[in-house]
Amino acid sequence: MQHARSGKAQGLALGALALLVLGAGAFLFLQDPSSPEPVDPSGTGPETPVQPDPGALVIDREPGREPAHDPDRVEVPAQPGRESGVEGALGAAVLGQIVNESGAPVAGAKVWVTTRFRFGDDVPLQPVVEDPRFLQITDARGSFRFERLVAGVDMDLWAFHADYAPRAGVAFAALPSETQELPPIVLDSGIVVEGVVQDTGGNPILAQVELGLQDRNNFRSGTLEEQREQDRRLGRLRLTDTDDRGRFRFANVSEGAIWSLRASAAGYASAEIQAIFVQPGQTLPEQLMVLDTEHVITGVVLNDDRAPVGGALVTVSRTQPRPVFTATGRSEADGSFTIRGLPQGMYALAAMADGYGAGRVPRIEVDAAPVEVVMPRKGGVSGRVTNADGQPLAAYSLELMRTRRNSTQYGATELTWQIADPSGNYKLEGLDAGTYVLLVRAPGNCPTYSPGFHVQRDVVLGIDVQMRRGGTIVGVVTGGEGQGLAGARVSLHGPGYQPPADEGPFGPGESDPDNVPAVEARTDASGRFVLENAEPGNMKLYVEHVKHLPELVSVSVPDGGTAEAGSIRLYAGGSIFGTAVDENGAVLSGGTVNLTYQEGNGMFSRDALLDARGRFRFDGLRAGNYELIAFAANPNELWFPPEADKQRVYVTEGKESEVRLTSHRQ
Repeated sequence: MQHARSGKAQGLALGALALLVLGAGAFLFLQDPSSPEPVDPSGTGPETPVQPDPGALVIDREPGREPAHDPDRVEVPAQPGRESGVEGALGAAVLGQIVNESGAPVAGAKVWVTTRFRFGDDVPLQPVVEDPRFLQITDARGSFRFERLVAGVDMDLWAFHADYAPRAGVAFAALPSETQELPPIVLDSGIVVEGVVQDTGGNPILAQVELGLQDRNNFRSGTLEEQREQDRRLGRLRLTDTDDRGRFRFANVSEGAIWSLRASAAGYASAEIQAIFVQPGQTLPEQLMVLDTEHVITGVVLNDDRAPVGGALVTVSRTQPRPVFTATGRSEADGSFTIRGLPQGMYALAAMADGYGAGRVPRIEVDAAPVEVVMPRKGGVSGRVTNADGQPLAAYSLELMRTRRNSTQYGATELTWQIADPSGNYKLEGLDAGTYVLLVRAPGNCPTYSPGFHVQRDVVLGIDVQMRRGGTIVGVVTGGEGQGLAGARVSLHGPGYQPPADEGPFGPGESDPDNVPAVEARTDASGRFVLENAEPGNMKLYVEHVKHLPELVSVSVPDGGTAEAGSIRLYAGGSIFGTAVDENGAVLSGGTVNLTYQEGNGMFSRDALLDARGRFRFDGLRAGNYELIAFAANPNELWFPPEADKQRVYVTEGKESEVRLTSHRQ
């Protein structure tokens, strides 16, 4: 049975649509200078950091439900604040079938799974090359089977065959010990998107027209060109040319998905229709695309020595008037660039290239004089790491942390390096200008911060770090009746730490105000734990278990010694479990159940993904009145669930409540 995941309340597609339309401009141009730079859309960046393995998926699973030791278990990076450092058990098989409207199997269809993106989640970038572990081709029976997916990871599914409209399957998560058979994915002919491209006088234009899926899971690695090529391979991007009457036609377009159209022609401003959504059974009217006079933005990309920067990705996004219009290009060897086909308006510009910080121009009017975009050269830092005895460490990891304006808390940059050097030396290059510290981790040592340093365009020398031994904390976690609790997570925090009131077990928490490096342990079968390499001093332990209420306890950690935390008792929380069905009684496989609890100004919210049998479960709940509502599987559907679909349940700590949810369409 799929367990609950913490997160924000299920967003309606209308909000998601607005984010998709406005996201490009806001992403590039509304960055806080004190926050880390955005992901480089060119796919370039520091060469030294270890990049996430596209196959190493984020895990989020209940402790205590792991199978016995499995030789196929793999190390999987977890979401910060959830289950960092825990092995990710491979789930049981996930099966399914692709059929057509007549129920006949569709052989040779591509079936692709990707980690489900949720705003606020820290998930690996999706690969631009389809990994065979996550891409299956259906056999003669239309069947597919995924064997090596990590248990508990919410995933989306996409099916594509050239003879049919592509379609999203139901979302799912592999279960630790139960094979799931997903509902069949029915591919049909879909709908036709057709229309005409004209100039402002009503004359037909020979133009290229793009039909693209507005995909919420569009955070991928690779260059824009590589991403577009992948979208073409998977049927998420279609290209065609108009005929001599200016007409275009796309057949086999999926219903129930949000698509966008863009028409471009030499000498004209491109035109867009940013949201095309058709409910099943509806007919789409003819699309009229009018191309107006072309406008351009020209300029040159320079570094801070005023030398040209070739190959920079230049992105412009219209800020006035709305709607947003975004276009891209690349600078030539001499640094020059021209972005053509722009509608009238005011634009913001960002340029990105390997080895340089982003260059930005906040306001550019089209057809103005060429603009200069200056990209600051990135800097670096070097130093040496030794152990507590002053001996060089030959292997360790470095994590770059940004010091934040008007805050004592460090900000994560998500940049990490694995260093191997017999003399303990390191050198990091390609860092944006800013003020930082390094967090050093090495086996057998307490995680230790470097002195602060400021990076500009040169390498900062002499940032040496001497590690500390740290301390060890031992104890036992028990349930309300005194029995040992296996799989509880014990994490170390500073004396000023207070857990967030609006999140459940293993959900994302507040940053530690004392910047205590994250160190944690899991309890064994008898409930005992040993937390090693702990920061010395007066600390707090936050103890969580998925079916129990968390506790925060104080502990004094000696440097190089052992602290006895004693017995820490957790009391069982309440549980809500059940199934969700549609108005016809069919299970909502791949749908979502949202659980909310509001007390005063505080809001608790958690989501659960329904498994193939429509089951869900929420554990570790405090006593109180909760509201539940089930959503259909398609995240892009534009519908608002009726108030009657909501169920209110009173939860008693230590007790279970079973509910059956129904989701109606309006």
